[in-house]
Amino acid sequence: MPKAYAILNLVANIYFGLRVLVYNNRGILTYKYTPLYKIPHYYFSTIVGMDSLSILIFFLALYLESNHEHSTYLSK
Repeated sequence: MPKAYAILNLVANIYFGLRVLVYNNRGILTYKYTPLYKIPHYYFSTIVGMDSLSILIFFLALYLESNHEHSTYLSK
């Protein structure tokens, strides 16, 4: 997509996730399973002829600095 559209981003749990880096209670960097909609991502495109197949790019390293409670929308 040439322009980012917030409506195309994931906003609800689709029961898939990835392991992302987080700081635990002791301040040690560790991994945690996180649902996809909480990870900063960008809707890249839809495969032509397959309306239900979308390509999303996830930025796992940005999870540490993001406030997923507010938004995972990447505008730039």
